[in-house]
This record gives sequence, structure tokens and C-alpha cells, in this order.
Amino acid sequence: MKSSKSSLFLMELIIAILFFSLASAVCIQLFVKSHLLGKTTTEANHALLMCQNFSEIYLGILPEYYDKDPETIKNHMISLVQKDLSFAGIQDYSSKCNETFSLSGEFALLLSYDADWKSCAFEDSCYQIIFVHGGYRPETDIYTASTYAYKTITTTPIKSYEEIYHLNISKHIPERME
Repeated sequence: MKSSKSSLFLMELIIAILFFSLASAVCIQLFVKSHLLGKTTTEANHALLMCQNFSEIYLGILPEYYDKDPETIKNHMISLVQKDLSFAGIQDYSSKCNETFSLSGEFALLLSYDADWKSCAFEDSCYQIIFVHGGYRPETDIYTASTYAYKTITTTPIKSYEEIYHLNISKHIPERME
């Protein structure tokens, strides 16, 4: 009689341990999922903020430079952006942008960030923010540009990138009466 009671107790104990191990496995999966979701949200928030900042700088300088060439707009943007510490390390990326990211425009500016969103060299970067000036379309009187945020996915042997955020910018130039 004692052996049947003890084996019943052991069976209950094994079932309880099994239940708690299954419950803990589910809880661990939830914690991992929430950590990954938090990381993705942080990336998206940083990307959104940087793209918006670039866009606002562009929209802010356009009224002064409506009739200027793209090189003047680019140089003015670089000089303004270099004053902001969050944009430290801005580079003219016009020549390589189409090769690396398949983006084309009149000029491209690149910012590179490490895993903690601190400015770094492009080769060491985890995140890239790219501003591409599309140019002026006289038929519609609209200036266009785009800002892209990318994340480095693989680093060996060839880097690959994933787009995190994309913001299109357009500004209509009202007709001037003289």
C-alpha cells in the first residue's frame, strides 16, 4: 500500500515539474520576444528621428536656395548639419550611393552610426542614414528628396543592408509674381 501511495506522489510531482517547465519555457519565449520587439522599436524611433531631422534641415534651407544649383544646396546642408552633434561625420556619398544602396539623385549625403547610434565610420557602421536630393522638376515646380534609414544585416563576406525607414520629401515652389 505504501508503494502505491509513493508512486502516485512521484507521478504527481513529475506532472507538476513538467507543467512548470512548460510554463517557464513559454515565459522565456515571451521575454525574448519582448526584448526583440523593444530593440526593433528603438531602431525605428532613431531612424524616424534622424530622417525627420534631415528633412527639416532640407525644407528649411530651400527658400534661400530656390534658384541655386544642387552643389550649393549640398554644401549648405553639410555646413548646417555639421553643427549638430547627432549628425557628426556627415559625408558626401553621391558617387557610391547608387552602387551600394541603388539610390539615385543629384547628390547623396550619408551618416553612419554604430550599434548605440553614435557617429562612426561607414565601414564600422550598423546603421546608415542617407539623404538623396532628387532635384527640381520645373513642370510641377516641386523640389523632391528622400531620406532612407538602413541597418547592416551581414558583414562577411559582403555587407547587406535592410531598409528600416523611408521618408519622401517634396516642396512646391509657388510662382513668383514680379
